Amino acid sequence: VLAGTIPQLSHLPWHLFDLPAMAGKINLNTQLGGSFKQPIGSMSLAADQLAFANWRLAKLRLDGRVQANSSAGGASHYAIELAADRLAQTSTQTTTQATTQATTQATTKPQVKRWLDRLRIHTQGQWPQLWARGPISPSAQRITLAAQGASGQLDLALNGVLSSPGNHAPSNPTWRGELTRFNLSP
Repeated sequence: VLAGTIPQLSHLPWHLFDLPAMAGKINLNTQLGGSFKQPIGSMSLAADQLAFANWRLAKLRLDGRVQANSSAGGASHYAIELAADRLAQTSTQTTTQATTQATTQATTKPQVKRWLDRLRIHTQGQWPQLWARGPISPSAQRITLAAQGASGQLDLALNGVLSSPGNHAPSNPTWRGELTRFNLSP
């Protein structure tokens, strides 16, 4: 079990790692067990008002769980949900203006570019069987994504499977699947 809260990222010494200042609040709770082939556990991450360099993210939520499923030959099943709101990038724009013949005045204004208003990703299904023995459903994993930003909206869904051919350790895992929904609108 791992749990922790960082109430103010800005209080950490980021300069020691040669990183720009960070700000915001993060809360993390995890509980893990089992093996890589059959993991069990849960994870919850909540972050608010994140800031890194000139990027800002108002809200981030990540929840996941993996549990054993005896009806699928012991294969674990998972569900992961990600939600992010209001991703923006700030910059400054400097303009100069002649006030008299001999002097100029510089004015700096912050500019905010909105990249993403809302993002939702949901994935669920059978834990990837990279050491597969026997048949795996061709739609063992499902992924849906919905994103909305200043330029438009994207909504898509995929069904497929991530696996490795043969009964040996994964050397070249591949994902095979189909796009079941795709909507893109301004």
